[in-house]
Formats: sequence, C-alpha cells, structure tokens
Amino acid sequence: MSVNSAERHGIEKGLQQGLQKGRQENQRETALRMIAQTEMNDALIAELSGLPESEMVEQRRELEH
Repeated sequence: MSVNSAERHGIEKGLQQGLQKGRQENQRETALRMIAQTEMNDALIAELSGLPESEMVEQRRELEH
C-alpha cells in the first residue's frame, strides 16, 4: 500500500499536533507541581514553564478550592 504526498502530509501534521499537545500537557503538569510545592509567584512559574501567567492564576485558584 502506497502513501501519497497528501496522506503523508496529513500523517506528519497529525504527529506534530500530537507532539505539541504532549509538550503543552507536560508544561501544565510541571507548572501545577511548582504551584503546589513551591513558594514561587505566578509570574516566575509562567516564565519558567512557558505558559501564560493568566493560566497560572487560574490553576492556583483551582488548587485553592
């Protein structure tokens, strides 16, 4: 079975999207651990994790409730 160029492109795009989603999930998990286990402020966690500070604020609110 041969894979044409369009199919190959679709497969590669799907793989890239999956990898990106995995990286983002890892960033969120790391940020959540920093929020839960350290005294770091949201701005520093955002900078270190590469996620927006607004997401850190939201995650901290969720952990506190």
